[in-house]
Amino acid sequence: MAKLAGGRISNRGSTAFFVVLDYLFLLIFLGFL
Repeated sequence: MAKLAGGRISNRGSTAFFVVLDYLFLLIFLGFL
């Protein structure tokens, strides 16, 4: 799961929207740990 998020973040072709989306997803995911 983290690999998928990291792959999309490292992909500069994606828009900033997806980067923010992945960042928020990581914050929520870490919040559940």
